[in-house]
Amino acid sequence: MFRQSILALSIASCLSPVAQAQSGSTEQTETIVVTATRTERTMDQLGSSVAVIGADQIESSLQKNVLSLFDQVSGLYATQSGGLGGTTTIRLRGADSDQTLVLIDGVRVNDVSSAGGDFDFSTLLATDIERIEIVKGPQSSVWGSDAMGGVINIITKRGQGAPSGNVLLETGSFGTHRGSASVRGSTGDTSYAFSAGYLTSDGFSRVDEDLGATEDDGTETLTLSGNASHRFSDFYQVELVGQYSNADSDTDPSLSSVAGDGDGSSEREVLSLQLNNNFSIWDDNFNNRVSLFTTQTDRTFYNPRSASPLSIFDGETAGIEYQGDIDLQSSVLTFGARYQDDSAVGGSDGGIEGWQPEYDASLSTRSLYAQMDMELSENLNMTLGGRLDDFEEAGQESTYRVTLARFFPASGTRLRGSYGTGIKAPTIYQTRFNGPDPIFGGMLSGNPDLNAEETEGFDVGIHQSLLDDRVEVELGYFEQDIKNLIEYQNVIFGVSSSYFNIASVSISEGYEASIDVDATDWLNIRGGYTHLISSDDSNGFDLQRTPRETANLNVSLMPIQALSLGVDFTYVGEQYNRSRERNRLSPFTRIDLRAQYQLSETLRLFARIDNATDKTYQVIENAGTADRSAYAGVRWDF
Repeated sequence: MFRQSILALSIASCLSPVAQAQSGSTEQTETIVVTATRTERTMDQLGSSVAVIGADQIESSLQKNVLSLFDQVSGLYATQSGGLGGTTTIRLRGADSDQTLVLIDGVRVNDVSSAGGDFDFSTLLATDIERIEIVKGPQSSVWGSDAMGGVINIITKRGQGAPSGNVLLETGSFGTHRGSASVRGSTGDTSYAFSAGYLTSDGFSRVDEDLGATEDDGTETLTLSGNASHRFSDFYQVELVGQYSNADSDTDPSLSSVAGDGDGSSEREVLSLQLNNNFSIWDDNFNNRVSLFTTQTDRTFYNPRSASPLSIFDGETAGIEYQGDIDLQSSVLTFGARYQDDSAVGGSDGGIEGWQPEYDASLSTRSLYAQMDMELSENLNMTLGGRLDDFEEAGQESTYRVTLARFFPASGTRLRGSYGTGIKAPTIYQTRFNGPDPIFGGMLSGNPDLNAEETEGFDVGIHQSLLDDRVEVELGYFEQDIKNLIEYQNVIFGVSSSYFNIASVSISEGYEASIDVDATDWLNIRGGYTHLISSDDSNGFDLQRTPRETANLNVSLMPIQALSLGVDFTYVGEQYNRSRERNRLSPFTRIDLRAQYQLSETLRLFARIDNATDKTYQVIENAGTADRSAYAGVRWDF
């Protein structure tokens, strides 16, 4: 009843001709978003909950990798196991990391060879990124499987005009050194952008040093990205986008206790490529794109304490997709078809019996989708979308989504609401694995009869601009139910295990708030707060590693023209490391400091102090986190 009342109130508020204030901004937000609808739309036209981390925010944060930027997004919680190079965990509004679709320049990079099919952000440095778009809530009608909790799209910079770029060098604590370079531009009908980033660090123990661990676990990460396009005629253009990352890291055999400290290593390599053929007809009113794509992920793990110390996993996604966009004046019809083939192989080696394959299979998916983006009246937008996915083993699944947005330019008020469904197909690992159980011993057997996970959810929100856009406030409420969860279960302890769909439902609901204040020309305050209840309906317990409260506050000031300073507060509330509310992790607040000084138009110095108060905390039980650490560097723009 409460859910239906909230949704009805949102729709009524959007449709009603409410009186508009006589003061306030009359300009619509100019931020362009492509992930929410697969076409370019301003924030004021979107009924979905969207967060955008822009290039200026990314550069001023001085962060090394993408994961560090997520602390600034309400509803998004990310953890890393033992510092740089450690395996990541991401939860978007309580949905697990393997229930969130990750794109780089629109290309899917989720690892189809892993158990859940998630993406490891530790391989990706924050190099030459134009913006990061986070669309929250079920998005499967737009993007298909895995987009249950939402979609994260990392969009790199494009070339335009005369050649430009930058070079960055940084050094700091834990023997950390970072460098990056980029160049972009255009000449005639050809544009290009290329970048490279490299980081090396001696690190610290992935098992918490406070437990007595002594061995440092370092990492070495390389990220390359590029895009190039050429316009052959007024109606035909070809674009190639690609990204490569490699992370070679030391690991510890276990995080169970200090006894887990020791030698180990992991290497993760990701390559994604997409060739887009763009052509338009009907005076650019009918735009078409045919894309050929591939993503390859290779992972190697070495654990000297295992009976088979070397584990190797290789996954590949490849296929073709067509998308058409027809401009119907007051609406846009988007439709398309996609064929995707996922293949994965995994096994172990180095033991007495040599190479032992555990799975080697491929699964295909065929998809059709359509969406109508309508301007019902001036400043009133609605989208209706649906999708049919035909999974080779899980069968056919349909999803849909409806959104509504109403903007009142005179008062600077934006109302939004959305309702939709999502799916996640079983992975090759979950259906085909057949080998030693890496957790409880015995044998783990995949289950080819698994059904796809399903979700439905809605959110409503209001965005208000005040004082000639110097203050931006946003409030939101959301609910999401997930059923048919695929879970690992030990059938006979130490003998056999498998994966099963469970009847219980995980429920996430919560509130989000954010504020952005340009207090003066030299002072900006930006913050966010999330209250999240994410629980297992079968027992009422909170889901693991899902804090009920998270908050962030970022203060930036420019006391003189050439100097910018910043302080960032991150608060993470109480959470549980394991299911059924076991292994409680205490709340904490971390404070980071940053500064930049502009020596000239093209040269700047910067410095950063992470964990300035030297706070002791854990985001994963027994996993180490960085003590107070300092970094400094220089950047040259040309």
